[in-house]
Amino acid sequence: MWSIADAQFYGDPLVAVGFKPLAVAVAGTEDVRCEVRVLKRLSRGWRPITYEAEPITWIPNPDQVERARGFKLTHYPLPVPPK
Repeated sequence: MWSIADAQFYGDPLVAVGFKPLAVAVAGTEDVRCEVRVLKRLSRGWRPITYEAEPITWIPNPDQVERARGFKLTHYPLPVPPK
């Protein structure tokens, strides 16, 4: 995927000067389909970041965001910040 190489290209100079960036590659189409890859530079090169042992490959599309915005949090209320 071309955007992975592009993300790594821009991430490498940051690694070279001591930063520990994540490289995020996003490829999509004009309709709302897209794929995402989130990578971290390790000694062996760029490797996918995983969540529950699966590579991160997805972000919500506009329809999914709208559906989530309508969801009422009842089981997991938002924490109240300390005063």
